[in-house]
Amino acid sequence: MPTTYTVQAGDTLYGIAKKFNTTVDKIKELNNLTNNTIRVGQRLLIP
Repeated sequence: MPTTYTVQAGDTLYGIAKKFNTTVDKIKELNNLTNNTIRVGQRLLIP
């Protein structure tokens, strides 16, 4: 069951992946992201 995470100022996909013990690629795939751009307030599904 994926977790929902709201992006905070200063977050990076790498940092979020590290925090949740997953990979950038898995986060991108689950959220249909085509690049590494995320924005504050964006909700991401975390595998």
